[in-house]
Amino acid sequence: MNIKKLTGLVLLGIALVLLPSALHAAATGAVSAKITLEFEGKSFPMSAAQVTILDKEIDLGVVDFLAKQNAEKSKNKKRSYHLFRYIYLVREIENSRRAGVRQVRSGIVTKRADNKGEVLVRYLVPGDYFIGAYRKMGKMTVVWFVPFSVTAGRSTPVNLDNNNAFEFYDPELYP
Repeated sequence: MNIKKLTGLVLLGIALVLLPSALHAAATGAVSAKITLEFEGKSFPMSAAQVTILDKEIDLGVVDFLAKQNAEKSKNKKRSYHLFRYIYLVREIENSRRAGVRQVRSGIVTKRADNKGEVLVRYLVPGDYFIGAYRKMGKMTVVWFVPFSVTAGRSTPVNLDNNNAFEFYDPELYP
């Protein structure tokens, strides 16, 4: 066999191996999330934030109800309410992907944000999803739950910041 035929066969083999993944990538989409938090006039990237993509909505009314119910038992009701809102939504996000906790798992994939506060999730089937993200920084906590849509062949940008945070808890705000 001469070198040209061998090179041609190798290239054909590579093309046949890569073709299914290229077709799969064209039929799916991606989401690119940037997570930042502005605090005291400075913008901080939320590195190492836990991010979960869900295909079903979490009932935020139940989260709010449980937070109110447990805050009533506390001395500092306002502080407890905001802390419980964070705790219950994080618990729902975590339980959405854990086997044996939910009968129907809605958490598709979980990743951690990089040091720039960015996450890229590829190969999502086109449709409507929710992104749940949370981060604890010392005594401060923040959690997001934001809907987004994925279209085939495109990357959907999602910005998570102060404007769309579900709960931001800082003990200094609620003495």
